[in-house]
Amino acid sequence: MNRKYAVVDIETTGNNLDSDEIIQVGIAIVQNKKIIETYDTFIACNNEIPAFIQSLTKIDAIDLVDAPNFSHVASHIIKLLDGCVFVAHNVQFDLRFLQKYFSESGHKFQPRYIIDTVDWFKIVYPSLERYQLKSIADDLGIKLSSAHRAIDDAVATAEVFIESIKKVTTFPSDTIKMLYQFAKRMRYSNDELLFEILVSQTQGHHFESWNGLYYNKATKKNPSLYPFEEDYRTYFERAISQMGYTFREKQCELSEHIYRQLREDSVLTIEADLGGGKTISYLLAAVYYLSTYRKSLLISTSTIFLQNQLIDEDLRRIEHALKIKVPFQIIKSRRHYLSLEFVSFILNDPKENHDILLLKMQLIVYLLEPHGGDIDRLNLNGGRKIYFELMTSMFDNAQHQHYSYQDSSEKLHIGITNHAHLLSRRKDNVFNHYEHLIVDEAHQLLDYALNNSYDALNYQTIKYIIGQTIKSVSDNTSNTLDTLVDMDFEISQLNHKIDDMFDHLLENYSSKSVVKVKVEENDDIYILFKEIHSMMNVLLSYEMDVSIRTKLETLQRYFLSVWIQIKVYKELYIHMKNNSKSGMSLISKSIKLNEILTNRIFDRFTSKVFVSGTMQTLSFLEQFHPSLDHFYKYENTFSKYKATLFVPSDIQNYHYMKQDQYIESCLQYIHYYLENMSSKVLILMNSYRQIEILRSYLVELYDPSLIITQTSDVNTLKLNEQFNTLDNGIFLATQTFYEGVDFKYDGFKTVMIISLPFMHPDDLNIMLMRDEVNDVFMDYQLPGAVNKLHQATGRLIRNEQDKGMLICFDRRLLEGRYASYFSHILKSFDVKSGTIEDFTEIIEQINQEK
Repeated sequence: MNRKYAVVDIETTGNNLDSDEIIQVGIAIVQNKKIIETYDTFIACNNEIPAFIQSLTKIDAIDLVDAPNFSHVASHIIKLLDGCVFVAHNVQFDLRFLQKYFSESGHKFQPRYIIDTVDWFKIVYPSLERYQLKSIADDLGIKLSSAHRAIDDAVATAEVFIESIKKVTTFPSDTIKMLYQFAKRMRYSNDELLFEILVSQTQGHHFESWNGLYYNKATKKNPSLYPFEEDYRTYFERAISQMGYTFREKQCELSEHIYRQLREDSVLTIEADLGGGKTISYLLAAVYYLSTYRKSLLISTSTIFLQNQLIDEDLRRIEHALKIKVPFQIIKSRRHYLSLEFVSFILNDPKENHDILLLKMQLIVYLLEPHGGDIDRLNLNGGRKIYFELMTSMFDNAQHQHYSYQDSSEKLHIGITNHAHLLSRRKDNVFNHYEHLIVDEAHQLLDYALNNSYDALNYQTIKYIIGQTIKSVSDNTSNTLDTLVDMDFEISQLNHKIDDMFDHLLENYSSKSVVKVKVEENDDIYILFKEIHSMMNVLLSYEMDVSIRTKLETLQRYFLSVWIQIKVYKELYIHMKNNSKSGMSLISKSIKLNEILTNRIFDRFTSKVFVSGTMQTLSFLEQFHPSLDHFYKYENTFSKYKATLFVPSDIQNYHYMKQDQYIESCLQYIHYYLENMSSKVLILMNSYRQIEILRSYLVELYDPSLIITQTSDVNTLKLNEQFNTLDNGIFLATQTFYEGVDFKYDGFKTVMIISLPFMHPDDLNIMLMRDEVNDVFMDYQLPGAVNKLHQATGRLIRNEQDKGMLICFDRRLLEGRYASYFSHILKSFDVKSGTIEDFTEIIEQINQEK
């Protein structure tokens, strides 16, 4: 591979091409899979470097004292880049700034070939969680000594780029050719790189093939686990000691209690303080039980992220401490794995844009990975995720035949799953192998059960399927002309009728985001649905190509569940987003929570251990099964710093209809704190609307680059990672950060809660819960808010070293009619309430004690 690749990174004072300036340039030249030359220089700038950029890059004015102007080094840089493929991570950012600077220096710079390593790495490493440079480098074991320094970033990008090329050289040549054909239709020059790899490839491959697709036939060999020779307490003490933790008597009791429950085939519900090591406790119990009784058991946690964290961190820590290998398996149904037929279905779809082409290339590569085609490990978001889900809905499940995945569930192991899969309405018997179940984050079971209690008919999905059906009919050559004309007419009529129905719903029910409608047989909704149902039956009576029938049967399945809800129960739920047809879904609730929990958990497993940080929601679960009355409360015994919890008494009461005025009244406290405390601040809110309001005020007072803002289309893990890299900053986040946020900071940590974390009154789940409980507020909304607040407070003080402060602006915490439900959370804090004058005194005292 003789072609040269110039891997470039620049640091700037910001993202604005018109006003911000380059302050550093780093270049690494790659040839023949080696870095053959590097170049770096600081660049003088005219304006002050913003505090956020200084914090991010560790570049300040002192670094630029003797730095040259760009015009003085432009000739050297352009000579270095001449004839090279221009490579960068988020290439347009670096390229546009350099082109502007070259132009101002009298040079024209337009590289012939360009590669964006974000796209390239997504193709070659389709299962990475994140594609920030540091994250990729960490995953590949490549050292990045100073992230956001241009030369370090350029060298790290070059090293990852080299590793990616080495990986592609191991692919079958037919696979590289297939990737090349798709890459030719994409932006940038990935096709040129693939062609060079192809012509220089010399080694063979070890992959299986099916109809031109190559795949890795993954086989998992579970290691043997022999019984421990020591009693449980000695085993626990040894494990804790080897992991470097402090032995706590109460934690040992908790772990042993869980072990006894598994052994005795009974039910146990545990409330365990946050930060108390509950995960390690139940994992040690599970490992000891597995080795002693030689019976597999199942662990379920709330999310795929926590599921992977449990394996990659907690289980690995135990293995290292005990010098063993724990046999485990991630448990999912076959629909969570790629079949070769489904990948072929997507690759042959004529629809193409950048996201779709990128996804097709990712799938080709992903089949070669040793994950067995696990869909959950595939990084899907944005347009790729939408397209993938649409294609999934259109694919006939009966066609799934060939998988790279091999099941080894009959061998002795710990099964690890998540609540969504545990409670899903599946037809397979994937959990039949297990008698014993441990449920972590058990307080979230209700919401996951609720998500499995209904079907949703989404306008956008329906219109997409109809559009694809019309296209298939027009492309079809196997039916007679008369049949095709008739079918085309019938589908067109069906399309108009569906639009009529959604237009009617939009016109009559758009005043609320969620509404439950009573439907009688003479109502327009009933009549329209009946007509649509009849029209689909007529369409399906035609002889037709299998691809057309598959799409129409998919369409019929979507409508059928809602039609049954209307016909049998005479009711319909309508969920509206953005007050438009495109954001409308019709909801049909098909099963009660009691039935889901009984069938999926209580009647399926002989022993069940439910673990949570709060009893409030778990107590509510009792009404679904009487066996949930055996509680055990585990409290941390280590000495925590007693943080201050301050509640202002001189701001107005919260009301969701007057959020602007309410947030404005909080500003005096927020501003005073930020002006007088040197710390990072996490500000938790209940909606993106609240975030918009508060941010509009803060950007007038502070450098916008110091304010990290959560939006609906940004990955929460990326935001958390970004916040943790800063020395100071403000993070505006929604309820998704009440749980799971890893607030890393060596200094004084501060969490502000704008309003108590109650669900919005128009939330769909509230509507769906009304027929499940006597009082939806007291039995569902309030326990949920208590749990979220508990989770938020638990993130602040996690160990003996943590110090911080919690500020809750919502006076209902102390004065509301339900304040007593929050009182057990407040015991861990030094609770104070008062005016702004009282608040200033507290801040002054904290500063004096530092």
